[in-house]
Amino acid sequence: MLFVLAAPLAYAEPWDDPSASALRAAAQDTPADVFLGEALLDPRTVALRILEVEPGPAVEEAARHLAPELAALADPSRPRLVAGGDVGLAVGTMTPVNAGGVEEPGLFTASLSPEARFYWGPLTATARPRLVVDVAPTAADLRFDELWLRLGQPAFELGFGTRDRWLGPTRRGSLTLSDNAAPPWTGWLASEGRLPGGADVLGRFRGRLDLGWLGRPRTDVTRPGFLALDVRWMPTRWIEVGATRMSIFGGVDRPPVDVGQLLLPTEPHVYDDPDLSEPDQNELASLDFRVTLPARRWWDLPVDHVSAWWQYGGEDVIARSSAGLKYPALAGVANAYGGELSVDPVRVEVEYARLMDDYFRWYVGHRVYHQGFTQDGRPMGAYGGTDSERLWGAMSVETGPRRIRLGVEHQRRVGVIEALNDRLFTFAADERRWRVELDGGARLDRGWLDLALGVEHVTARDFVPGANAVLVRGAATWSPGRWDLPLPSRRGSTR
Repeated sequence: MLFVLAAPLAYAEPWDDPSASALRAAAQDTPADVFLGEALLDPRTVALRILEVEPGPAVEEAARHLAPELAALADPSRPRLVAGGDVGLAVGTMTPVNAGGVEEPGLFTASLSPEARFYWGPLTATARPRLVVDVAPTAADLRFDELWLRLGQPAFELGFGTRDRWLGPTRRGSLTLSDNAAPPWTGWLASEGRLPGGADVLGRFRGRLDLGWLGRPRTDVTRPGFLALDVRWMPTRWIEVGATRMSIFGGVDRPPVDVGQLLLPTEPHVYDDPDLSEPDQNELASLDFRVTLPARRWWDLPVDHVSAWWQYGGEDVIARSSAGLKYPALAGVANAYGGELSVDPVRVEVEYARLMDDYFRWYVGHRVYHQGFTQDGRPMGAYGGTDSERLWGAMSVETGPRRIRLGVEHQRRVGVIEALNDRLFTFAADERRWRVELDGGARLDRGWLDLALGVEHVTARDFVPGANAVLVRGAATWSPGRWDLPLPSRRGSTR
């Protein structure tokens, strides 16, 4: 089992929290009912599920990090406040990816992110602001990595706020929703469990509906509405199937949304509307599949597990008809494939993604919503954006409270000018990037320290021939730990 920690400002991935990262590896080695394609699951619940089935070193390490939360779960009648956070410093010119929208435009970037989590029975509240100060040029930004309120249990929950999410089994970039951009503000309703009676043999199901808005400044439509529906099915503990649909609609000074089309977009496009005054919406959808083979458990091989995944997506929804009935279908196809091999204490991951349908332009360019599924110009899914192709691989080694990881990536972007009459017009040169990242972490007497170093070689930057550059970045992040601050319960205060 492998425990990997990714620094919040250095090298992010779907499970970049120390507890969650350990739990993901443990969940693939043990027969626990854990969905890996919806990375917002309560880590307390995940830890308990694995501990109930088969505890191990990775889970015990995660339980150590989650001790305050597990204590709150064990005694829900007593309110608890958990405090923590981190401080970071980054130097260089290379922009991090999958970092919650933080771009570090200055030569020097300092960050401070305190954290407070409140637990009381089924109620959970979290506040995690992040202050980022850049120097050369000088700029400051204050935003919330997390600010949300949740009421419920694992089987059912209701909540509101903002928090990074990652949908699908991919590790380097999700086609639909990742933590590459600032997350939207949403209210959500979620449920998870098995069907009653004999239908229990069908496996475990999870569904979540988010409804909110994109709050970052835009140049197309101000504060457009945002809808995300993610449904997951686990027929066995080793197979997971997911379906995701996202939609942008409405916004300031836009006509009221057509609720019927929002629920089932059989007429997703508006024609004969030169003034763009009719209701419109933009759709994004994907299907994903993950298979994990626990080789050591099943065949007593010297391999902990082998995993493979595939995410298939469409940037737009078009209308088709059959026997006179209209139905929605995907267009602008993209794919992401990946695999993982874990041999304790080493884990190897590889992923390839291709988003190159020039007629539909992934994330951007749709009628009214030209900026599409972006926040601050950053794609909310795969960070390469439209007309991109990437190949990424990483190897991690973990021994006890220390780990190190090396990642290498190649990315190609095509500068499409126009697609007309089946002819494609592009800029003279493709932008290509080679990126190498090395990061490591260690548990200290007080907290956790992460160090990262990255080098990126760019050719034809922004599709300009000869515009080549070498970008570098170094970063350090220190998390001093977490403190459990039990509060007096109402029962105790009345005695």
